[in-house]
Amino acid sequence: MSSRQLRALGEIASGVAHEFNNLLAPMMLQTLSIEKNWNPDKELVEELQPLKQAIQQATELCQRILLLGRRSADTRERIYLNDLVRNTLKLIGSTIDRRIQIQSVFDESLPRLQTSNALVSEMIINLFFNARDTLLDRLAQNPDPNWVPQIRVETSGFWTKDDVPLFFQRIAISDNGLGMTESVRQQIFQPFFTTKKTGQGTGLGLAVVWSCINSLDGKIEVESTPGQGSTFMLDLPAETHAGRRARKRAPETGMLPATPVHRSRILLVDDNELVVRSFARYLERAGHQVTSIRDGQDALRLIEHDYDQYDFLLTDLNMPGLSGADLIKAVRLLPFKGRIVVMSGFVTPEQKDALLLQGAAVVLSKPITPDRLLKELSIDPLFWQGTSNSTTPSGTPQPPQELPIPANSVT
Repeated sequence: MSSRQLRALGEIASGVAHEFNNLLAPMMLQTLSIEKNWNPDKELVEELQPLKQAIQQATELCQRILLLGRRSADTRERIYLNDLVRNTLKLIGSTIDRRIQIQSVFDESLPRLQTSNALVSEMIINLFFNARDTLLDRLAQNPDPNWVPQIRVETSGFWTKDDVPLFFQRIAISDNGLGMTESVRQQIFQPFFTTKKTGQGTGLGLAVVWSCINSLDGKIEVESTPGQGSTFMLDLPAETHAGRRARKRAPETGMLPATPVHRSRILLVDDNELVVRSFARYLERAGHQVTSIRDGQDALRLIEHDYDQYDFLLTDLNMPGLSGADLIKAVRLLPFKGRIVVMSGFVTPEQKDALLLQGAAVVLSKPITPDRLLKELSIDPLFWQGTSNSTTPSGTPQPPQELPIPANSVT
């Protein structure tokens, strides 16, 4: 298959994944809404669990398809790296041969990290299975009976020693398997390169890792000794290059501050009827006033006529006629001071950077969970349950922490 055919296949796959994300968005929203509103009904909540898991698995599948097309949804958010690594290890733990010992060491002082949950999980899974395979290969060679196959996963943080120090968080995945020669190490990230027998590997796992880490503005280092094992180190920046550029160059738009409100006037723009109905119903049940529009041009005319009637513009990107990006450009030329929240089936880092510069407050990727939607709309996540005066429940993510300050920094 030629490179042009592969590229075309990737474009088709990305388009299909985008449409599936549009279908998954209302499914996830309605399922979680039912679960919360009918929480006392334990039997109903239990019946919903397989459906929730299926939606989550379908979401992860869409992310992988988007990776194939190099148009991965940029679902970057502030997360705790340790929690992400723990959850990923739980997900893949049952697939690991029980003869392999798994060790984990976490730096619990790490603050939140602005990164992509899906892409980091993808890298961990690929590196973990890579370590598993080399350990199984060494086991098949009848090693020393005192040798115990091990995989060690460790997180840590460090500052660069550049003129302007940058904070990175590291995931190190080590094994005591076969290791690699220097010539092999130099080729491992090349697509379709593999040392496995025919039919046992595609040679794409580490190529995907390379693609993911580069899209996150990070870096990867590899240390390996033949006969002793290998260590892969993923270094993730606390803030992406795109985020720094957007923050430095963002224009003064006169937007309203992102302060929590209990009742909002929301203009919802999406050409997908299922998305519009589910999102509008959910927000209206939360007590908010929602005006739904399925055409970008109609939405623009509405804002031109009543620019001060809305606190939020919640818009899709991929729409016929006037696209979401063009809608944002036009709206920011008006006296409209509300916040603009973008949601899309996929968006590249470059597209996200451009949208932020144009005046979008945040860019979300479908499917979107209810709590995430309310958080980004600056709405109290408890208000929609009728308990806006309650304290934050356990399990709700804590406020973002400040980055640790390097000892040689001047404050």
